Amino acid sequence: MECLPKKSSSEVFVKETFNCGGLCFNTFLKENTRRVLVCNGKDYEVELLVLSETSETVKLRINGEITEELAAGDKITIADGSTLIIDNIDINNDKVFFSLECLPKKSSSEVFVKKPFNSLIDFDFVVGDQAPGSDVVAVLDILNDLGMTKTDSGVTSIKQGAAKIASEVEEIRNVLSVGNPCDNPITEKITGISDCHMNLEPGQGFIGFYQNNGYRQIVVAGYSPLETRIAARAFKEAVNLKGNFFIVEGERLDDYRLREMNGLQNKIVQPEPVSGTVSFESSNDLTPPNFPQEKTITLQLRKGWNLVSLPGKLVKFLENDCVKKPVGFVYLKDEKKYVSLKDAARLLKDKFSTYLAENAFWIYSYDDCEQDVIVEDYEKTIVLESGWNLIPNIELSCSFLKRYWWNPVKQEWQTNKLDWKYSGTIVKASEYCEEKQ
Repeated sequence: MECLPKKSSSEVFVKETFNCGGLCFNTFLKENTRRVLVCNGKDYEVELLVLSETSETVKLRINGEITEELAAGDKITIADGSTLIIDNIDINNDKVFFSLECLPKKSSSEVFVKKPFNSLIDFDFVVGDQAPGSDVVAVLDILNDLGMTKTDSGVTSIKQGAAKIASEVEEIRNVLSVGNPCDNPITEKITGISDCHMNLEPGQGFIGFYQNNGYRQIVVAGYSPLETRIAARAFKEAVNLKGNFFIVEGERLDDYRLREMNGLQNKIVQPEPVSGTVSFESSNDLTPPNFPQEKTITLQLRKGWNLVSLPGKLVKFLENDCVKKPVGFVYLKDEKKYVSLKDAARLLKDKFSTYLAENAFWIYSYDDCEQDVIVEDYEKTIVLESGWNLIPNIELSCSFLKRYWWNPVKQEWQTNKLDWKYSGTIVKASEYCEEKQ
């Protein structure tokens, strides 16, 4: 059923209200336009922030949360579990068409009995410095709920500690930390877990209660920002949590299950036992290979263009000291075109992290600065195809016609070998060749 417009109130921005059933179908937006969709009795304010002609993508703000870049056909799950679909992007007319499939509104007869939060007085509420928007919303969700408690005599305000970002925490005392270790280092310091997904499975969140040095800490995290948000909702709505560690299972804010567990451990995967009867020689001279190791490397960026490569499989780009966020571009061999790093991650999916190890890519920096990257040991295969190839700066046994190095200081190509750590090079080959490194 197509949404029918309702008269809007006079506001500075263009704002229109649409009433729908459970589906707002093929609604359109232009830049600097907001629309409020009343879907199943709930309000969804949608605003078009950016429409990119070059990448043919859009960014939206939905009920205060900003999406990533979305292309036609993309489908995302928003905070309450409803689904938004990008139907079409009309570049010529600066319009985006989208549909919203929303969840039924909860019955007004439902009553949530909140647990007493007086025990969280003087806690600091912490998110990562560059936390996803949903982590910030999760903290605000908890803070708003903690800021007042209903009593027989009315609503009473409760004194709370400060809301902080991780870099502002000098000493961990009474802390409620929201977000996984890669987004919020305070979570790792409390739990001892460094895995970005908290050793959880998709669809799982985590609530943990800790005591250290006479202080109490609470961790609310999840496999991804969505699961973190759901775990925060579960924490907020819980009546009485008896225990120390809980798993929150679910993929929607209004549909989750809470169960107690023994705690999260850093996982070590052991080899499966060999079936059947075998005999082996005993030897004290041989040692099995180590597990893949992660390490942090530093890319030395110069102002302007930098052709770089990674010495291993990408795990995560860390924060940098650049005055302005650098921009990355990857050349996709199959499509024979450049795309942004974000688009490359979306298009290559699981192959993205290894693609950056086997191919050189460009970073444009607005000043001289450093970019730290976590990589994992990886045996890479360098492939040369007929024509030009952007590859890591390595010795080649494959034959080639020409080879150039990019000088980031002079901002020009050169034929002399450049010994710049983690740099890339461009090679022209006459035929296909591959070699393992």
